[in-house]
Amino acid sequence: MASPFHEKIGTNYHPLDSEIAQIKELLVHPRAEIKRLDGEIAQLRIQRHEFKEYVAGHKALISPIRRLPPDVLREVFLACVPPRENAVMSAREAPLLLGHICSVWRTIALSTPRLWSSIHIAEPHPDLAPSFYDGCLRLVTTWLRRSGALPLSISFHRPTFREESPFFDAIAAFSPRWKHISLSGQSRVMLSREDVPLLETIKISDYSVADNVAEAKRQDFLGGACVREVFLGTEIDPLQLPLPWSQLTTLTLARLNNAYARRARQLSSSAALRILANCHSLRECVLFLTHEPDELLDLPSSVEVPSLASLKLSLDVFAIPAHQNPLDRLQLPQLASFIVHGRHQPTIFPFLTLLSTAKMLKNIEIETLMFTAETLVAFLQRLPPSVQRLSMRQNVIDPETRSLVDNEILHLLAPSSPSESCLLPVLDTFTISYASSFSDDDLLRFIRVRMAIHPLRQVTVRFFRLEETKILPELESIMDDFGLVVSLDYLTTSSTWNPRDGSVILFS
Repeated sequence: MASPFHEKIGTNYHPLDSEIAQIKELLVHPRAEIKRLDGEIAQLRIQRHEFKEYVAGHKALISPIRRLPPDVLREVFLACVPPRENAVMSAREAPLLLGHICSVWRTIALSTPRLWSSIHIAEPHPDLAPSFYDGCLRLVTTWLRRSGALPLSISFHRPTFREESPFFDAIAAFSPRWKHISLSGQSRVMLSREDVPLLETIKISDYSVADNVAEAKRQDFLGGACVREVFLGTEIDPLQLPLPWSQLTTLTLARLNNAYARRARQLSSSAALRILANCHSLRECVLFLTHEPDELLDLPSSVEVPSLASLKLSLDVFAIPAHQNPLDRLQLPQLASFIVHGRHQPTIFPFLTLLSTAKMLKNIEIETLMFTAETLVAFLQRLPPSVQRLSMRQNVIDPETRSLVDNEILHLLAPSSPSESCLLPVLDTFTISYASSFSDDDLLRFIRVRMAIHPLRQVTVRFFRLEETKILPELESIMDDFGLVVSLDYLTTSSTWNPRDGSVILFS
């Protein structure tokens, strides 16, 4: 639109009083037009909304989901349930959500027992309104009845450690159909093995039974004929429990998970060896072991667990000479993964004999605080050539703690000369977390040498220092050609500082 003030618009020009009056006069008509157009736009928006609703309503009538047969829709519903977790009692998630869409969906959902064959129950806190508590309790029973005669997967969490729980009583009424049960905050389970004929998986994070072994033996639901997987956080000697050791395939014996309990006695290495001597079918095992003095009397000289493929040990400080650790008497011919965490530095790493029998080992994860520089080298030299994944981490991060993975370790894994022997010749995954003292250039050399020996797939290093040299550009061609993934994390520069609270952001 033409304006006598066109050349002044967008400048810092100050109009005269007479020009101000002229400008106001110029704006009368455009403002009226804007108001008229706004009215037309509002009407058009109303019409547009009406047309959209008309189209959307009719499109919904012919949508493909409405034409799906009930059997297909039922499979879609089943895919909405979490595959690796139990369904929660929430109207925002399946299966409850599916019953709130329409009457057809509700009918299909209520007639599909598989939708209701898993449930996670978080018992409401007793301080909440009684009506809410009672409503949740009724829903549990209704939910489980909808599952028909199917085996059940149930997880139950309590916020307190009261002796009685009407929620547990409700799920106990369905114990003949338990297949997988996970309990937290429920220390007592007064059931027999006859009460749980289908039970395969047991997870109880705080199984105490008031430290009464006789009472524990009477609760022999642990010894069900189908039990194969057991996770217990307990203060009771597991050997006193009626567990079916010979048929277990997965076993975790952890610390008692009860903040109100006294400091629980943990499992000793000798007790662990006696347990494993009875576990002929075991494939996966996780043990949390004690720091207390161990009994070495009347132990078998060797114990073979023929099918054990994965062993994870969490160790406190050893109270016996490291080379006498009873678990070093294990023979594990099928062991593929060995993970050990701890903070003691013995003169000899305690599981060298165990590792010497593990000819099929592929995965190693260790805590470097368990080693000295010498014992770490000796440990790596004893590993079988089958190892593909090596992870070394240091949980304590401070300048006073020496990081043991240095250039000497890199040289053992990637020798400079082809005539030198190379440890772990088929290594393809290398992970170091805050345990390194080598330079960026050392790491670059290591990667290049290893790629010539056996291509790496992944290298992950977290440094407790600043970046020295940008090596990723040097590795771009290797990463592109071989699909190598390299992830490097460093401390940030000292200028990374929050001016509001004074905090320093340490990691990039």
